[in-house]
Amino acid sequence: MSGSSNVGVYDGATATFTLRKVEDGLAWTANVPFGDPGDLPVAGDWDGNGVTDLGVWDPSTATFSERQARTPTATRATGHTVQFGNPR
Repeated sequence: MSGSSNVGVYDGATATFTLRKVEDGLAWTANVPFGDPGDLPVAGDWDGNGVTDLGVWDPSTATFSERQARTPTATRATGHTVQFGNPR
């Protein structure tokens, strides 16, 4: 764990995170699909392990979904879901 933050963006139309990471002076990006078009991105340490996790919030169902995958850029990922808020 480096203790530093990296930048990322979320394309709501394609439901894809693009994440930038710097390791040993080399910067690289990875595309990470998760969620459905129209979802809103959420990032945070969901399980308290010191690592930021990706997630999305579905405005139509007011449901947060945490991304859980075997590899960092896996196209198939499952998630833990929690309903919070009011559907919009």
